[in-house]
Amino acid sequence: MRNSPEERRIFAEIVKRFVPHSNSVGLILDVKTRWNSTYAMLERAENLRQAIERYLLNNDTLKLVCSLSAGEWLALSEIIKVLKPMATATEFVSKSKYPSLGSTLPIYVGLIEVHYFVIRKVKESSLVFHSCLFCSKLVRPQQM
Repeated sequence: MRNSPEERRIFAEIVKRFVPHSNSVGLILDVKTRWNSTYAMLERAENLRQAIERYLLNNDTLKLVCSLSAGEWLALSEIIKVLKPMATATEFVSKSKYPSLGSTLPIYVGLIEVHYFVIRKVKESSLVFHSCLFCSKLVRPQQM
């Protein structure tokens, strides 16, 4: 989709039709060197879920590789919940007028608490298994 202006236009039209409240018309790719890009990519995909599913209905090749089951969409939602505190903390600390020991220490402690909460949740469910399956499926298609 990224290499074809026509496919981007088609997707943008689908977004406008099926996700009218969205200001976003395109997908975001994960970038290894950008800390929060995975969070941004997954959050955008979740926000554009209806458009993505509709777009895939008309593209058999991508449908085979990129379609997500209801369980995978649920895993995506859970992963977003895990990554959001880190994204928020990174954004806050990255602002040049804020970073100080007094403000970063509570953030650090809060992130540790989130970490332990996630570990408890994972032990209660098979979230890790579903997340690993989902992420491996998500990383494969480089066309989107």
